[in-house]
Formats: sequence, C-alpha cells, structure tokens
Amino acid sequence: EVVLCTVCGAEIQHEHIIVEALGHKYGEWTEITSECSGELETGRTHSCTVCGHIETEGISMNGHVWDDEYTLDKAPTCEEEGSRSIRCLKCGLVKESVSLDALGHNPGETVKENIVDATCTAEGSYDEVVYCTVCKKELSRTTVTVPAAGHDIDEKWDSNANGHWHSCKSCAQKFDEQAHSFGAWIIETAAGAESEGSRYKKCEICGYLLYETVPPTGGGIIAEIEKGEDTPDISMSEDTISQLQDELITDEDRRLVEQGAEIDIVLQVENIDDVVSAEDKQEAENCAAELDYTVGRYLDIELMKIISGVDGTDIIGINQLKNPVLITIAIPDDLKADGRDYAVIRIHDGAAELLEDTDDDPDTLTIATDKFSTYAIVYKDPAPSKDDPTDEPTDEPTDEPDTPSENPETGVPLSGAVGMLAAAVAAIALTTRRKK
Repeated sequence: EVVLCTVCGAEIQHEHIIVEALGHKYGEWTEITSECSGELETGRTHSCTVCGHIETEGISMNGHVWDDEYTLDKAPTCEEEGSRSIRCLKCGLVKESVSLDALGHNPGETVKENIVDATCTAEGSYDEVVYCTVCKKELSRTTVTVPAAGHDIDEKWDSNANGHWHSCKSCAQKFDEQAHSFGAWIIETAAGAESEGSRYKKCEICGYLLYETVPPTGGGIIAEIEKGEDTPDISMSEDTISQLQDELITDEDRRLVEQGAEIDIVLQVENIDDVVSAEDKQEAENCAAELDYTVGRYLDIELMKIISGVDGTDIIGINQLKNPVLITIAIPDDLKADGRDYAVIRIHDGAAELLEDTDDDPDTLTIATDKFSTYAIVYKDPAPSKDDPTDEPTDEPTDEPDTPSENPETGVPLSGAVGMLAAAVAAIALTTRRKK
C-alpha cells in the first residue's frame, strides 16, 4: 500500500501486504480408467474452476503419451468461460487444463420494436433494442415516447354537395365546416322544347360546382308569383294574367316560344319593413297622416319578364304598364281588427298615391296598379261611438222658428252653407272601402 502526497505526488508511505492464496475451487470428481502404466488403473480427477489446476487420484502419471497441443474442452461463449487441456492421447487423462475467458457480447445495431405511431392528438412510442450479434441475447431496451404531432390542416378546401371544410392532412378530421355560398345559376346547356339542358352554380368560397339538369321547356308562357319571408299572400286573376301577357309578350317573344324558349312573367313580392328607404318611408307616412291612416306593412312589388332560351336567360324588369292590372293582397293577421278600413299607398318615383280597395272581402285588398316599386299597406280605425245622451234627438217642441238661420254676411241659410261645405269635402277627399 502506497500513500502519496496529494500536492507534489511524493511517496510518503509504502507497505507491502501479502495476500493469502485463495485456494483451489475444484469441481466434481470424474471417474477415469487408464492402462498407460501397464496395469489397469481406476481413479478420478477434477479441476479447479478458477485456475484449471488438475488434481488426480488413483491414476499413475507414468506411461502416458501427452498431446503436444491443447484440446478444446469447452468453447467460451459470450457470457461463460471455456477451457482447454493437455490430454493423454491413449487414455484421455488431463494433465493440464486452462480456462478461456468469456468472449463478451458483440452489440449489433439498434432496432425499433413495439412501434405505436403518434397521432395528431395522442402520443406514440417505440422500444430501442440492442441484441448481441453472436448469441442474439437482448442487451438493452429503451422505450422512447413520441409526442402527439398536432393537426396539419390543409389550406385547400375539401367539399361535397352539402358544404366545404379544411381537412387535416394526417387524420382527415374536418375543420371550419360550413355550408356553400352559391352564386347565381349559370346555364351550361340551355334546355330545348324537347331536350334537357343543364346549369350549375359555383360556391364563391371553395369553388364547388353544383350541377342540375334542366327539364325540356316544351316552350310556353308562364305567369307566377314569388314572395319572400313574412310576406302576405298575393294573387292575380286569370284576367290579370291574360292582360299582362297581351301587353308584355311581343311577336319576337312568341317566335322564341315556338323555338322552345320559355317566358315567365313573375310578380315578385318582398317584405321590406326593415330595409325600406328613408325617402319612401317619409313619403308614405306623410301621405298616410294627411288621410288619417297608419302604415302597417311595407312591400316591394316588382314585375319581371324572364326569357329562357337556347342563348341563355334574359331578365327584363317592368317598371310601368300601359294599363292598370288588379292585384289581390291578403291582409296580414297582425293588422286585422273589427271595423278597420284598409288601403294601399304606392310610392313611385318619389310620389305617394293612395290606391283604394276594390273588393268586398274583409280579409283581402284588391288594388288596380300600373307601377311597380314600394307599396305600404295602411289602415284606419273607426271613430269611437258617441253615447252622450245630450246628443240624442228629441221630439220636444221648441220655440225656435222652422225657418233656417241665415249667414249675416251672405244672406245664405246656414243649413245650406253646411251642406255646401260637406259636398266640397266629399269632392276632394280620397276614400277607401270600409271592411266590416
């Protein structure tokens, strides 16, 4: 044992210690027979498991023919020692045995096992394993955790007939799913009198094309009414439809119909309570106030002629007719009341005009109009009844003469003046039919 200075390294103390021999550790005895000595001998032998020293009993060591080379008794493995020995060529007696060190493992390349792929939302894992290339024993195993990858959302839109969305490139989960926002129909192939056509409309966000087959037109002229939400029912009589066709359908239109075109005369009605222009609203309210009416509903009524032929579709707005036509409007339930009078005020080119009801149905208004723009349904409640007994007629005689009083300035009887005034008012007032 040597003690050295930790600063300069000089030897401070040196002591020699003798370690006692550990002693052999022999294995089990092995029975052996030999005739090398000239006589048959029976004995036994065993070797030290540490150093390989041979100990033999009962067998003479004389007369043997010893091999010049070692015999491999046990090949070493990766983990276990081997041995070799000098043996008698005649009887096989071991004279000398030498231990061979274990070879040790030869690690191979790391391989992956038990692979669990990570997903967009869940962790994955795998084992890194090293095997000995000689004995194939597993030398090490390490589990590696793979974090969740997270979604990789594609910028392009995926779509079907119901809508569009962005998809994760890895797991196909949908994001930002929404309905299509289609533009107007586009005629791809115009329908003929006997042949189908096709049209499509394109989503303005994702570009999806929705196709539709257009049935054969058969040619013809159609009149129809289109109305929006919260809009009262509108109707036209057959006479009104015939009148519209006579005025709006030209000889050229009829030629197109013969070639398979379809012509629609469309009366389009929308509730515009929330979007009526300030100018039209002011005109309607001023007109209603002058005539003691209240505005109940604003409508936009438009008339169009739509020509669908082989060359596409033309939409022609009709602002004014040569002659008025009758249109019937159902009175909205929220405007109905007993004894209430109804009428319509039309605002066209900045001018308001009262249109009287021409039917006797208490639930509808029928008006004659030749202009198409903003309309207002208006109403007037009846004056309250007078129950004052002082206003009741009396049969009691009076002392007043029966002759009418005269106006002191004109000499005209007062009763005549009152009658003239009433007549004048009746001549200038706009009236409507009272619904009972």
